[in-house]
Amino acid sequence: MKLFFVRKLSRKEKDELYYLLENKEIKDKVLIILLSYEGCEVREIARRLNIHPETVRRWIRKFNKEGLKCFFKKAGRKRKINSRIEKKILNITIKKPYKFNLNFSSWSLRKLEYYLNKKFGLKISHNQIRKILLKYGLKFRKARDEIISRN
Repeated sequence: MKLFFVRKLSRKEKDELYYLLENKEIKDKVLIILLSYEGCEVREIARRLNIHPETVRRWIRKFNKEGLKCFFKKAGRKRKINSRIEKKILNITIKKPYKFNLNFSSWSLRKLEYYLNKKFGLKISHNQIRKILLKYGLKFRKARDEIISRN
């Protein structure tokens, strides 16, 4: 099996890596690179840091390809909802549904979700709509059905 190590580091990169060891969030990732540079094999690094060897390989590959930038990239999906769409949702929410030719008198989160999906093709959950509205200081209350006696 071929041994797998980090590429040759410049003096500046080594100094930066030692400095980054103080950052608790990325300390283990930086240690992977430094230990590999010092000659430790993937299995040895994985054993020392109590992580899977494939994780070690993945971080070495990332570092070899991207350099120090790999430690600061944000993971996860990119946000689909930008501030322009948030404001559009907000503007729709503060208007009454009948202004959009809808046959109900007030919005619920699920009705809003359905309308945004039908009208604009926005695949957005009612929970995400709630979070957006909370961000702008709006809250939905549960609609109450009132029973009126005719006696």
